[in-house]
Amino acid sequence: MNKVDLIYQDFVNYKDKKSHSKTNKDEPHLIYGEITKEGIEKLVNEINFSPNDVVLDIGSGRGKGICHLSLITNVKKLIGVEIMEERHNLALSLVNSGDYGNVEFLCKDIFDCLPIIEDSTIIIANLLAFPKDLAQKLLNMIPKGKTIILSTTLNKNSIQGSVRELHLSVSWLDKEFKFYVIKT
Repeated sequence: MNKVDLIYQDFVNYKDKKSHSKTNKDEPHLIYGEITKEGIEKLVNEINFSPNDVVLDIGSGRGKGICHLSLITNVKKLIGVEIMEERHNLALSLVNSGDYGNVEFLCKDIFDCLPIIEDSTIIIANLLAFPKDLAQKLLNMIPKGKTIILSTTLNKNSIQGSVRELHLSVSWLDKEFKFYVIKT
């Protein structure tokens, strides 16, 4: 089994188990889903990752996307920020099980990470479970000159910068899901 396949060996997709993406109306931050292996590979084909890039994954979950990117890109650094301790610990286990030298995982609230946001050149954020006001607050924190790959319930017209759509395979659907690629 190659390194990428090892990352996803315990991956359960929508077709296998619809309950994989937990839904919780009272605590939307507990909702979990991830971009699939195929989605990450499509992302790499669509986004120009360079050796100078610092990639930030907001809500990095179990760390699969960040570890996968470390194997197939030549970026300077990859940082995953996850507020849920259990998911963060799973990401640490994954990164400690392989050779992912340019990967760092933090268990923090993204709103406490302004220096990391400022230092990042590419930001991946799945904000579907964020209330609209928090999603907008986060977008307002991101300085100009960044590339943001974003899933959100925000209206496309409320997003500043040049915006295009990118459809990626995700764990919670049996079809690709719309993300926005924003150049601020």
